[in-house]
Amino acid sequence: MDGKVNMPKVNYKQQLQEVENFVLEYFKIHEDENLVYHNLNHTQSVVNATMQIANHYQLNDKDFFIVCIGAWFHDAGYFEDIQNHEQKGADLAVKFLKEQHISAEVRDAVMQV
Repeated sequence: MDGKVNMPKVNYKQQLQEVENFVLEYFKIHEDENLVYHNLNHTQSVVNATMQIANHYQLNDKDFFIVCIGAWFHDAGYFEDIQNHEQKGADLAVKFLKEQHISAEVRDAVMQV
């Protein structure tokens, strides 16, 4: 044995689906018809554009996952703090990722997106 701990391989595609489900439900719960820009339609447009760019650059699964999480959560914090919604969205993403047992390395990378 070389002393390394074998961590289970993350199924990034499945985890990304979990992120999508969470954010869709989050927006549904916090729906505010007064939000004409920082709303679910805007978030979905950003996610679609992010995926197109990530596919163009042929990101590996982990990096694709990281940038897509950033896209999904980028405005989710708007419901809590308009002035600091990006930070609140990042905090929400990290909390969710911890609950999903996603590595600190990935969580830290999401905070930088």
